[in-house]
Amino acid sequence: MAEEIRIKKWLLPASLGVLCCVLLAVGAIALRGKSIFAAAHGDKAAGGESANGDRDRPSVQTVHPKKQPSLVVSVKELAKVEAFYQADLRARTAGQVKTIYKDIHNTVTKGEVLIRLDAPELEADVARKAAEVEQKLREVLLAERKAEIAKAAVDVAFESIALKKAAVTEAEATCELRKKRLERFERIAKKDDAISDGAVDEVRRDYGIGLADCARTEADVRKATAEWREMQATSAAALADIQQKKVAVDVARRERDYSQTLADLTKIAAPFDGVILKRNVDPGSFVQNSTTASTEPLITVARTDIMTVSMKVPDNYAANVSVNTEAVLQIDELPGILLHGEVTRYSPSIDVKDRTMLVEVDLFNGTEAEYQRFVAESVAAILAPLGSPGPGQALCATAAGKQAASRHRKGIDDPLPLMPRVSGRAPGGQSRRLLPGMSGQMTILLRQYRDAYVLPEGAVFSRGGKRYIALVTDGKVHLAPVSVQVDDGTWVKVEIISQKDGEMGEEYGDLTGAEEIIASGQGELEEGQAVNASLMP
Repeated sequence: MAEEIRIKKWLLPASLGVLCCVLLAVGAIALRGKSIFAAAHGDKAAGGESANGDRDRPSVQTVHPKKQPSLVVSVKELAKVEAFYQADLRARTAGQVKTIYKDIHNTVTKGEVLIRLDAPELEADVARKAAEVEQKLREVLLAERKAEIAKAAVDVAFESIALKKAAVTEAEATCELRKKRLERFERIAKKDDAISDGAVDEVRRDYGIGLADCARTEADVRKATAEWREMQATSAAALADIQQKKVAVDVARRERDYSQTLADLTKIAAPFDGVILKRNVDPGSFVQNSTTASTEPLITVARTDIMTVSMKVPDNYAANVSVNTEAVLQIDELPGILLHGEVTRYSPSIDVKDRTMLVEVDLFNGTEAEYQRFVAESVAAILAPLGSPGPGQALCATAAGKQAASRHRKGIDDPLPLMPRVSGRAPGGQSRRLLPGMSGQMTILLRQYRDAYVLPEGAVFSRGGKRYIALVTDGKVHLAPVSVQVDDGTWVKVEIISQKDGEMGEEYGDLTGAEEIIASGQGELEEGQAVNASLMP
């Protein structure tokens, strides 16, 4: 135990000595490093920047904006070719295919029957409804004859009134005569007994009979008048019956026409002039009513003398699109040639799904001679009212001209389709006619700049969601915000954005060509940073 206490007493002073030595060594090393650092930086402080200061700046390559005599703003996107009109024709009644009049590649005219279905029950129903119409017509004829009889009865009743009134007059005259005779007999009887009381009673009886005859004839007049009114009511009822039966005829005719309409649905007709693209049925095929079941088209008709080429323009270019904007079409199936046209219509909205705007170009799809006939017919239809002899004929000609011209336009404000201008050279013997389903790329030339200054694409960079260029002025960097107007993948045209002094809002200015701009590698540079700039030729 005593030995252990002696070891501990010796170990404590030794440990303290070792710790002191270590601390002294660390302090000496720190002091030496500080003196070296102070010596090195003291030289800088005394003599300014060292000769190697310029080499510490980053080296950048700069360019001056390049002047372009003509710069075109354009957008190029995928395009597809569609028929001017295309309709998938389905059956609106059930039945078997009886006859097919036209097949694929055959041309058709508006209203021409292409397919006929067999539906005998519909034809029988039309015949039954036609017979009902005939029956109703005969009922009208019978009612008209009855009305004529009723009218004649009215006339007879009216004349009977006159006859009865004449009988009243006669009875009144007779009654007056008998009254006077009675009065005479009564006076004689009072003065002379020559006339017996029986004779007076007999005369009195005759007078009473006369009074009764007057009352009877007056009643006959009232009765004849009532019968006349009854005949008038009967005649009015007969006329009303005629109107009712005529309405029944109209109803029967409408039912017959409805049945005929259903029967006409067995005829599949062309909705416009065009060509057959597809036929999906054969004679004997049974088809369902497309209004009550999901069915496939029986036949597909398209108008291909005019074609519509559509593309989707990105939203950042949409505001620059307008009708008659030049468009250049390059079709994959027609290598070597370019078709030049103009924008016919565009959707004035941005699709929120893909942030694009639909643009369409209508092109005449035929030969030059065919296009000349096409234009001549359209102009003749429009000018037809000028040769009309009167205002009525002019009005009719105007309506007909508008209808004829509307066949070649999808919208009332659309211009007539243009004959595309063709550039380039196609392989020998290759047709230039467009077909539905072709695809390619369409370039829309949105805007043209004259004598514009441009930069290499790498001179514009993004930071914090904004676009910048890095200007070099007096050996220092100035980051200038810009608005990109044109970017074709090689050259970029920009406007420099600057703040108005003391005002809200921004000003936009073009490059002058004298600016010195860093061409690339601006990502690590900061505002005001000193650089070594070397101007590229």
